[in-house]
Amino acid sequence: MSVASAVLDEGPPGVDKTVMTAFAAEAESWQGIVASEHVLGGSTVLKVVVAVGDAIPGAPHLDFRCVSSPQVSPQGQVVFFGSHCGTNAAESSSIAFQRSHNTFFRTQRWQSHCLKQHSWSFSGLVDHVFPGIYRSSSQLEVVADSNTAMPGGGKGETFSAFSSPAIGAEGTVSFVGLGTNGTMGIFAQANGGRLRSVVTTASTMGSMSFGDFPYVPSVGPDGLVFFYAVSAGGLGGIYAETAASKEDHSVEQLLSASDTLDGQSISFIGFGTAAADAGGNDALAVYLVLGNGTDGIWTLTRRGQTDVEITV
Repeated sequence: MSVASAVLDEGPPGVDKTVMTAFAAEAESWQGIVASEHVLGGSTVLKVVVAVGDAIPGAPHLDFRCVSSPQVSPQGQVVFFGSHCGTNAAESSSIAFQRSHNTFFRTQRWQSHCLKQHSWSFSGLVDHVFPGIYRSSSQLEVVADSNTAMPGGGKGETFSAFSSPAIGAEGTVSFVGLGTNGTMGIFAQANGGRLRSVVTTASTMGSMSFGDFPYVPSVGPDGLVFFYAVSAGGLGGIYAETAASKEDHSVEQLLSASDTLDGQSISFIGFGTAAADAGGNDALAVYLVLGNGTDGIWTLTRRGQTDVEITV
């Protein structure tokens, strides 16, 4: 058993604090994702969110064989990655390899590390992966799967691969997705809203175009998305979504690998799913290594200001 996410809901004054937790678990032949609501100093309530063998919403005749990477909001909504790609002996070696590399990691390209829609005939058997991102509220809902049209993608383009998901304090879900035509991007869905494109490899910012999104994004308390991206020219940086509406939507750069801090160049930028401040402050934390070997945690704001938080 491993805890995947824990979010503290402060609650009104005088009310006991509640810790919302989601984790992947195994018990003998059972596998699934469990949510926990624990009142500090009081009781704990456990609930099964999804189990291997449950039907996949929107995918007739397919069941979950892989469920992983849960994240939870303070309201108890759980979001996770799931697919029909399992661990049984009937799956092909190519699918088994993809399943064991089903998340985006650092700056490695998707071909080596993400699970994609794939059919491959082997001894008369065909694997149907059907990956997707799912949300659990009162019931399981599809955020995006292999049938979902990609916002900002090419004509008729649907999703074929996903990173692990992130969820914000107010319920917005975000993830990295790859399309059937090769478009890659950051996507988000507010609770009860439509899936939107935050930025894709077809997007431009001035004269710059985007080439890769190696880290899982992070969602701020207002539902806007922070993310790490690499330009088509190979330069990495931290970016922030400025508005969720289509009319006002844009992104701004908060930090670039070409910037300097305290007179030092930036050698490495690290970014995490929980980078955004869930407490309402418009800031996020990033790990940096400077040219002189100094490393530590810095905070950024949407205005592009940087402040040293911790140095090691």
